[in-house]
Amino acid sequence: MTTTPPPAVVDLSNVQGDIIGGFPKKTQALVFFTIGNVPTFKAQLKDFVSHITTSSQVKVKRADIRLHKATIQKDGEINEDAYAPKPPLLPVGGINVSFSAFGLTKLGINVNDESGDSHFNSGQFADAELLGDPGMKDKDGKFIPNWEPAFKNHLDGVFIVTAESHATLNKELSTIDHAFNHGSIHKVTTLHGDVRPGKESGHEHFGWKDGISNPTIIGIDDIPPIGDPHQVPPSSILTGQDPASPAWLKDGSFLCFRYLFQKVPEFDKFRHDNPIVLPGLPRDKGSELLGARMVGRWKNGTPIELSPTHPDPDLTNANNFQFKDQQHDQTRCPFAAHIRKTFPRDDLEALQPRPVPLDNFRIMRRGIPFGPELTDEERHHHTTKKDRGLLFLSYQGNLNAFTTIQRTWADTETFPPGSATAVPPVASAGIDPIIGQADASKRNMSGLNPQDATLEQSFPVFVDPHGGEYFFSPSIQSLKESISA
Repeated sequence: MTTTPPPAVVDLSNVQGDIIGGFPKKTQALVFFTIGNVPTFKAQLKDFVSHITTSSQVKVKRADIRLHKATIQKDGEINEDAYAPKPPLLPVGGINVSFSAFGLTKLGINVNDESGDSHFNSGQFADAELLGDPGMKDKDGKFIPNWEPAFKNHLDGVFIVTAESHATLNKELSTIDHAFNHGSIHKVTTLHGDVRPGKESGHEHFGWKDGISNPTIIGIDDIPPIGDPHQVPPSSILTGQDPASPAWLKDGSFLCFRYLFQKVPEFDKFRHDNPIVLPGLPRDKGSELLGARMVGRWKNGTPIELSPTHPDPDLTNANNFQFKDQQHDQTRCPFAAHIRKTFPRDDLEALQPRPVPLDNFRIMRRGIPFGPELTDEERHHHTTKKDRGLLFLSYQGNLNAFTTIQRTWADTETFPPGSATAVPPVASAGIDPIIGQADASKRNMSGLNPQDATLEQSFPVFVDPHGGEYFFSPSIQSLKESISA
């Protein structure tokens, strides 16, 4: 049972809507740009601010969607036949804008002295080696990641555009085209993502339900049920909550974008070829169990911590677990399972003798899949032929949250710390099998077989980073009074 939150301490009409609330969407475009004529851009941005969707507007849009669905159900328009015409979706569009450190510097913001975030100031290209992205060093010793060309040069900003349909999305994109002209911006590239069709809606391309364990915020969201992770203060996601902060930081958020390509047929083949072998367990169920223990959840979202042997339809959104009293044990959930690596819960917050609070390491994920569904050819040859993956976006109060999750947790064999004294002892926890980045000699994990947690399993790369950037999503007030001034 949830409880209504106390009065909000954040003005949601001042926060861009994808940060808190999150855009309701079936399709999305990310329009990456550089700024041309600065005075022209500032003037056009000032006029455009009224088109920016706020968190308070998102709250209204979501209420409208719930009412629309309830009305359809009441009128008996829902047909369970998968081939029957579907009731129309409520037209819902949204636009947000974010800027890189390079873009804000162009616009006169003293980023280096005032942002308080060294990762943001340097940009993600400079962090690529730290993040473990594949690449090589040039003749001068500079690391060059294997990224798409568009992300190897400075980007100044990105428009985040969402809708319930491509028709509405195109209208929103046209609004941007009409607002920014006369050389004020130059589009570098536009990436499109779509929610997957039918029963795969809400699932990423490997097939797992996504976006389950986003944090809830004190004073804004309903208080979660007992047993769920505790709420975080607004400062975990929003910047400038300290009254002494520069005005342009107030109610903004740092945005991390990652262009992640997924090797889906190879992932499916790996699960098929390496089933967990247990007495009486059919081979296909062993492959299903392998995937669940790699991720930490069954495909439908059920945590293996709560249901270690099978997916439970009543636990698809469950978060009421903390790896309690299991800092040295991976029988129920492997140390290196994706959800344990990226949100370690009691592995850190109950760590003795010095617990590590996680408030500063929570991120608000807003990604969407891109690319087509698997083809018959790809399934037959177990080889990726078409580009697909995740347009990963996360908002956080400091980008150290994201870099810690990726490099210090997901990519580190000895994390979580309790794995060093595991019972039974293991050589290492291993890296995150989904997003972990490491050379072939380190691509392994223990704990996949619940009856022998000491066994190690090696695995190939399933997720390839092809680019990214760090951005800042200013508040409405900041857009008006600082960014466009």
